[in-house]
Amino acid sequence: MVAIKAVVEFIIIILALVATIYLIVTNWNVLSDRIIEWIKNLGGLLKIG
Repeated sequence: MVAIKAVVEFIIIILALVATIYLIVTNWNVLSDRIIEWIKNLGGLLKIG
């Protein structure tokens, strides 16, 4: 169970990094809003987990 959770968290981090890089490259205007939204979503996921 612990290993599975660690893998899932690692995948989430990688996806977040990719998404952040994509946003930086494609659109600066929505970057801050998306990061704030992502942080809120991540906080909700961590509370559930």
